[in-house]
Amino acid sequence: MAQKQTLFLLRHAEAAPWYPGVPDLERRLSERGLAHMAKLSQWASTAIDPPDLVLCSTATRTRQTLESLGPGWIGENTRIRLEPDMYEATTGFLHNLADKAFRSVDRVMLVGHNPGLGYLSRAILADLPDNTPGTMAPGSLAVIEFERGWGGNEGTGQIVHWVSQSQFD
Repeated sequence: MAQKQTLFLLRHAEAAPWYPGVPDLERRLSERGLAHMAKLSQWASTAIDPPDLVLCSTATRTRQTLESLGPGWIGENTRIRLEPDMYEATTGFLHNLADKAFRSVDRVMLVGHNPGLGYLSRAILADLPDNTPGTMAPGSLAVIEFERGWGGNEGTGQIVHWVSQSQFD
């Protein structure tokens, strides 16, 4: 029997609005997004162990979201890899990233965007709460465990935590 593995899905926090002349990849987090991430980092540091590996989109807002988690929660033992193809990634692409990562570690975090992350969460969960949307709100963190490991058991994920900005407002 494979050992338990955990997938963390983190959608970037609230970003500043897009306006002409600024490429979408360069949008930064809003003040509200930064404040939320400070609260999420504090919560995570006392509630859950950090991931072994973080795969993060190269968009400015996702990198800022990740930076806001450390060093309070994401420590020096966590490996971080920037993934340019996570921007506008399909659910299948994100699934394949997780699949490859779980071959070498047991705790994987994806820091990215909708709609990919939201749809991935729906695809891998065994039971969806009635209020689970097809997308993830900005700054949402889903912690999903696979009791028998990820490989071949993707539809058996159990939500351990689903934290959103509204919980800290």
